[in-house]
Amino acid sequence: MKVKPWQIAVIVLGLAIGLGSVIYSAASTDASPVKSIEYLVDVETGDLYRADLRMRAVLLPARHPETHRICLVRIRQDDGGKWSVSKRDRSLLSMLDKDVVNKAVDQETGDLLMPAKAPVEYLPVKKSP
Repeated sequence: MKVKPWQIAVIVLGLAIGLGSVIYSAASTDASPVKSIEYLVDVETGDLYRADLRMRAVLLPARHPETHRICLVRIRQDDGGKWSVSKRDRSLLSMLDKDVVNKAVDQETGDLLMPAKAPVEYLPVKKSP
């Protein structure tokens, strides 16, 4: 079978496009990397926790590392420094332990009702064997 010139041109063009795509992908940077840090708030005390998601996944609502009660929800800080819980995360307030009383998060706006302290490292509760 004799190869025609246009067939060679299609193969060369395909290889050039493929090589260009590989170089472009390798050289480009991701503008939106996956977040590896999340902040949690104890809805009873207003204490903030910093969870490193590279170490371990955190299921929401989360269990308090000391009291072992489910009373932690995700909270975000805006550019102005104001802490608030998103509408989506406020829906988790109905999934907290029954004896947990929400004193720290406004149900309507999601605003933190207590002065924010510096977040402490969140160390998840280890399951008993």
